Amino acid sequence: MKVLNSLKSAKHRHRDNRVVRRRGRTFVINKTRRRFEPNLHNKRFWLPSEKRFVRMKVSAKAIKIINKKGIEAVVAQMRKEGKKV
Repeated sequence: MKVLNSLKSAKHRHRDNRVVRRRGRTFVINKTRRRFEPNLHNKRFWLPSEKRFVRMKVSAKAIKIINKKGIEAVVAQMRKEGKKV
């Protein structure tokens, strides 16, 4: 499943094997399939220009980008790309 976050990038579920470790060695005899879920959060951001909160489902990486660029710049970029905010 592909989950779009607030920015242009997309986060995917990844599949891999859970490997049993015994005595410091990895044995792949008893392996089970597991999923790695994307690190997504439902987050509210305050938009001072519009005097309202905006709810977004963002990844941890997107939160760092928003903190670096600023929420106003990110929302302007999203609107330019045609996404609803």
